[in-house]
Parts: sequence; structure tokens; C-alpha cells
Amino acid sequence: MSVEAVREEKDHYHRYAERYAELPQSTREFLEGLDEKDLSTLKEAMDFVKTAKAVGKFNLWLLGGICGIIIASVAFGESVRTGLKWFQK
Repeated sequence: MSVEAVREEKDHYHRYAERYAELPQSTREFLEGLDEKDLSTLKEAMDFVKTAKAVGKFNLWLLGGICGIIIASVAFGESVRTGLKWFQK
């Protein structure tokens, strides 16, 4: 390895160590206790939460759209009824 490559590798790990040092002590202890299985489970849980949030947003827009369609159809029905009353007179 060249001197420059070693220096870059040390800088790379140094940046991570600095970022890790900024975490609270309880968080560092929690992360130190995790193994590979725990990390994969944690990643899957984070993916699940992201998916659940996306589904929730979709359902919110779907419910709003359905309510809008119902309100618009009622308003359209009222307009048709009013128009038919005019023609019947």
C-alpha cells in the first residue's frame, strides 16, 4: 500500500470515529451490543416503517379522493335535479 492510500484509509476511519463520538453514551453502548443479525433485523424494521408510511400516505389520498368523489356526485345530482325542475315548469 502506498503512503497516500494508508493516509486516506486513516482519514476515512477517523471521520467515522468522530461522528460516532458525538452520539450519546447510551446510544454508543446500544450500538456496540448489536451483532450482524441484530443489524439486519434493524434494517428490515426501518424498511418496514418506510413502507408503512408510504402505504399510509396512499390510503390518506385514496380516502380524500373517495370523499371528494362522493361530495362531487351529490353536488352534481343536486344540479341535475334543479335543471330537471326548470324544464318541467
